[in-house]
Amino acid sequence: MISQAYKKNLKKVVKILVLPTIGIIYYYLFTNGIYIKCIFHEITGLYCPGCGISRMFVSIIQLDFTSAFKYNPVVFIMLPIILPYITYIYYIWAFEKKDEITKKIPNKLLYLIVIILVIFGILRNINCDWLLKLIWFKFFYLKIDIYVDIIVLE
Repeated sequence: MISQAYKKNLKKVVKILVLPTIGIIYYYLFTNGIYIKCIFHEITGLYCPGCGISRMFVSIIQLDFTSAFKYNPVVFIMLPIILPYITYIYYIWAFEKKDEITKKIPNKLLYLIVIILVIFGILRNINCDWLLKLIWFKFFYLKIDIYVDIIVLE
């Protein structure tokens, strides 16, 4: 007969391994040409705020940050804010801990993230290449230029 402690530990192990296993399988399928298509894009022909996230994550895994930024610049920029939150939620779920932090996050911050994503979803579907090029230039080339200037000054 299996003890309760064994069942509880097995449940934790399975919960811990679920997300990494799904990620590894998805990465393998994606790199072999099997993609999950965006239902919103398939129906409307428009890009949703999440279009490009899969390619962005694959590029990040391959350490190609330039391509990752091109696939979905807003989510790429917001990733340092969103990823710790998602990791924390996963930790709470996997280890069945009490949630102390998410109650303290103001709803205004979550609304702001949703508003930014909606605005991005609208802008990426109108002809605003000039805006994306401006963001691209400011985000990468100015940092490189400043870095070069610092090296030259030394």
